[in-house]
Amino acid sequence: AQQVLVQTISNVKKLPPVNLEIDGQNYPNFNITLFQPIFTGGKILAGKKFATAELNYSDVELQKTKNEIIKETIDRYYAVVLLKAVVKTRKEVVAGMKRHEREAEKAIKIGMIPPYTRLRAEVAVANAQRDLSDDENKLKLAKIALKASMGLHTPEDIEVTDTLKFQACPLNLEQLLNDAVNHQPVFRMLEEKKVMVKQKHNLDLAAFMPQIGAWGTYSAYRDRYPVIPSPFVIGVQAKINLFHGAKKINEMKATQHLAKEVDAAEQYAHEQVNLWVNKSYNEVLNKQERYRKLQPTIALARKNYEITEKRFHEGMAKSTDVIDARLLYEKSQIEAYHTLYDYYVALSDLYLATGNPEKLLNILIHDNNQ
Repeated sequence: AQQVLVQTISNVKKLPPVNLEIDGQNYPNFNITLFQPIFTGGKILAGKKFATAELNYSDVELQKTKNEIIKETIDRYYAVVLLKAVVKTRKEVVAGMKRHEREAEKAIKIGMIPPYTRLRAEVAVANAQRDLSDDENKLKLAKIALKASMGLHTPEDIEVTDTLKFQACPLNLEQLLNDAVNHQPVFRMLEEKKVMVKQKHNLDLAAFMPQIGAWGTYSAYRDRYPVIPSPFVIGVQAKINLFHGAKKINEMKATQHLAKEVDAAEQYAHEQVNLWVNKSYNEVLNKQERYRKLQPTIALARKNYEITEKRFHEGMAKSTDVIDARLLYEKSQIEAYHTLYDYYVALSDLYLATGNPEKLLNILIHDNNQ
């Protein structure tokens, strides 16, 4: 037994050291490893659906921005048309006031009216010129705003040839509400948001599932090794995280709360869009009715001005009567223009609420072709 022990110890001493370097050489090592997931708990599919929903959300958000730009451009376009009509009316008033000032001067010379009435005519001319200057400046600013909305950066001025004309639009409230449900970008954005939240929940669940995959390794330069290994090594790997520190559980709870928030936001959006459509619809009807009622007022104001001016020429009316009649006629004209502008702005807001602001463009094209 003692001889066997001595022999064993002698053999152990013959073993090479742990850090033995074979032949004193370094061997190149180049491995290629591929890993193919087999089961990830639905993480890959959920990630793909989440990315698709996120892309769709961005597309709908872009459409929402386009709709808002269309409405803004239409509103600014009508603002230019409005101010162009107002400036034209102001110029007619200035010309009329100057003409009356000359006629009043002649009447003073022949003793038909007292001299102090000339002051009233001069004040009327000054006021008319001031109003004209103000509206001309507003028109310049409106054109600059329109150019900005249209993306025009040229220094040249733009000229709008359209005039404000009333174009009746048949509207059905029930149809408008249905259009809003089907085409309003806010609802489609919320639908995509719901998909993203659902897939986020699936991703949270996948964190609790085992991750299984197949792997394979290929070794190059294996012929340089003292011991030649197999060129390929394949296997199956399974991994599961047993402890998350409650982080993943809290993330799941947060996602569940987010889903409830999206549902509440969807209900709120339906209520607000419904209110938006109803408000804009009634505003359109109100402006439409107001414009129609102003037409006989304008006709009466014009008739009153013509009669008063004729009576002044016959010496039966005062100069101030002519000025008041002209200002009344001007006021009714400009009020009608503003009402018509408000009508089209309300209409563009209504179509924006339904998700179809381009419908007002069709009205513009139809109006221009008439």
